[in-house]
Amino acid sequence: MLASSPERKKIIVGVGKLGGRKGFDRLIDAYRPLAKRRPDWQLHIYGGGPAQGKLAALIAKRNLGDVVFLKGQSDRIEQVLEEASILALTSRYEGLPMVLIEAMTKGLPIVSVDCPHGPAEIVVDDVTGRLVPNDDLAAISNALLDLIDHPETRARMSGQALRHAEQYQPDRITRAWLDLFESLSAGRSTIQGIAG
Repeated sequence: MLASSPERKKIIVGVGKLGGRKGFDRLIDAYRPLAKRRPDWQLHIYGGGPAQGKLAALIAKRNLGDVVFLKGQSDRIEQVLEEASILALTSRYEGLPMVLIEAMTKGLPIVSVDCPHGPAEIVVDDVTGRLVPNDDLAAISNALLDLIDHPETRARMSGQALRHAEQYQPDRITRAWLDLFESLSAGRSTIQGIAG
């Protein structure tokens, strides 16, 4: 079910396995300039994994312990997404990042790197969020800052994200698959008729 836009907290959220592929080290480094410029905002990272110790050490090394938090695994991610203001994805590569779809069903604007495979298929730049070049930490920082400083843009993107997420609803996906199978079956029957 798609959520309406609730009262949002000044939180940017990242969600995923704490490993090298998800690029949370990049997110932490991109967040560093924001910590000084917008100290009333926080970055919350949800998930567990082998890089947890390294990420905790990076947060300490960058003196970000009062604004960047490793929140661990959670069974309330839907609520987390409903309360946050922005979802950030800084993966080095992806398949189909389901967290982007989940975030959009909660009306959450997205800042994502345009890494290989996935984000550009889901995020509509300047409509449901911002797509930035894959290895450009400054672009990530600037996109996050832009959304922090423009609540009207976040609100617009929130509404667009909700509308865009409709195409990922199970009944629509099921109908699309059924339509595909029916068209393939009809095409096969036609070919068999011609060959017979």
